[in-house]
Amino acid sequence: MDKYRVALTMKERLELEQLVSVGKAAARKLTHARILLLADERLGEAYAEAEIVSALGTSLRTIERLRKRCVTEGLEAALDHRPQPPRPDKVKIKGNVDVDIATYAFKCARSVTEIYLFSGDGDFTIMVKELQETYALKVYVVSSIGLVSTELRRQADKFICLTELRNDISKE
Repeated sequence: MDKYRVALTMKERLELEQLVSVGKAAARKLTHARILLLADERLGEAYAEAEIVSALGTSLRTIERLRKRCVTEGLEAALDHRPQPPRPDKVKIKGNVDVDIATYAFKCARSVTEIYLFSGDGDFTIMVKELQETYALKVYVVSSIGLVSTELRRQADKFICLTELRNDISKE
């Protein structure tokens, strides 16, 4: 027994039939409309999920998600494309991250003898110099060759290349 049963009103059913017959919409939207029409239990003619999968070439999981969205969020939400969440590699860190890193480095400066900076941003060059001169700290910069500023690399006590580090610590 299905947890989410689609029961369309006559108006909703006519809208979906009109959408499918005209065929002037995104392929995903048309497929979703067809799924909902076949899954509609109001008239007692609902197809089994396996039959819908076979008829439309969709996955069972798509039908389950669509049923749930239609029942919990409504017909429009079920038809409309839900944008994908941003991918972690495309997420941009915004705000004062550089300031936060520098602030934390200076807070820790009195209680440590060395700092590892995992960044290649040239904006940190002045911070590295201050930490070395004022607190006599050793500052190691960890980054990739192509992503590190020349000035920061020169100012650091030691530059550690991530590519080389990966080779040293990776499993064989």
